[in-house]
Amino acid sequence: VSLAISDVIDGHLLKQNNSETVSDHAAEGHLLKQNNSGTVLYELLVMIMETGLSCSRKAPTERMGMKEVVARL
Repeated sequence: VSLAISDVIDGHLLKQNNSETVSDHAAEGHLLKQNNSGTVLYELLVMIMETGLSCSRKAPTERMGMKEVVARL
């Protein structure tokens, strides 16, 4: 999923404001520091996309449960 995320995500979401050097993002109960590279934002978007794809599997038994979805997000 991570290799193709740039094909399905609006490029504006991956860009940082040039005046902003460090921003905080909460993920899994921890504050993560993000620099201008956008690495953390990219990883969060990958996690969200993977969760969405897991929820949309064809067979209901293969889909992620809602409790697990909430825990991941």
